Amino acid sequence: MRVELENLLAWAGSPGYLADLLGVSSQTVTGWRARGRISATCAVDIEKLTEGLFTKRQLRPDVLEWFCDQGREDNHL
Repeated sequence: MRVELENLLAWAGSPGYLADLLGVSSQTVTGWRARGRISATCAVDIEKLTEGLFTKRQLRPDVLEWFCDQGREDNHL
């Protein structure tokens, strides 16, 4: 998770810019970096924002089921 988060931050160019894109505070992004993981909710937003370049499953492989995927056969993937 930490590597994907660092790759995402490199893609965005700065934690502040990523925060602006997501509508969260820069402190939130700093917290993700300190913990080494992003919130599951924002992982969904990032997948949409990056058009799949960074997927929610890459960013949060610890989440086994995604509410937004309920009813889809690939929910567990």
